[in-house]
Amino acid sequence: MRLRPLALLLLAASASAQPSGLYLTGAFSRTQFDGDRLALLGETYSDVFSTVLDAPVDFLPGEHTHPALGAAVRIGGGGLGAGFAYQVGRATSDEASAFSNGRGNRVQARTLDHVVTIDLTGQLGPLVVGGSFGGMFRGVRVEVATTYPDGSESLGSEFVFNGVYTASSTYFEVGVLGGLAVGDRVFVPVRLLFPVETFGEDRLPATDFDASRNGKTYLPRDFGRYLADPNGLDDGAAVSDRDYVGLRLQVGVELRLF
Repeated sequence: MRLRPLALLLLAASASAQPSGLYLTGAFSRTQFDGDRLALLGETYSDVFSTVLDAPVDFLPGEHTHPALGAAVRIGGGGLGAGFAYQVGRATSDEASAFSNGRGNRVQARTLDHVVTIDLTGQLGPLVVGGSFGGMFRGVRVEVATTYPDGSESLGSEFVFNGVYTASSTYFEVGVLGGLAVGDRVFVPVRLLFPVETFGEDRLPATDFDASRNGKTYLPRDFGRYLADPNGLDDGAAVSDRDYVGLRLQVGVELRLF
């Protein structure tokens, strides 16, 4: 009689593998970047214009929460499972400064993630646990415009800060997965993923490739150093690709199509 609960538990584990099939996936991710480095732009910009700025600004947030959509193929049997998933996610921010004369700057940032993830899982009843690993390609675009009292905006050369700056990061992610299987159609996964960079420690600046717009080519991180660099060569003062690498927490829902 004492063995009966254990036998029932083992039977439930062996019979409760995630159904194999194609899943439609949706999720929300909370992504951390290098907040200290990104915050420096707003801090130094606010210092430079402290006498004419209405309030301090934080142009580049150090973390984003954003949706993601994709698809996954899962194979399960005997309480064990494996999954291969692809997702695309997009995060945006929109911050603005205002000067006492009514002008200012508007900084719109966007990250676009393409993520491939492999899951290896075990299941006991409805509970699923395991590991996740995969690859991330993150594109970054930051648009800086001058704003005017009449509501118009300009990306022109009237202010050296203006421009459309781009960068990209490619790195691996490794982490853990826990989730809940709801019937044979729905899976609710939670992933905690850590970045693993294997492509060296060089930082590539976020760059404006339209050199005709102004004399600068990189997005500043230290605004004081940026203004003191007339030839636009001090890319050590720039926001870089690796500033957008960090920890990611994701909560999702997967629906089996067939």
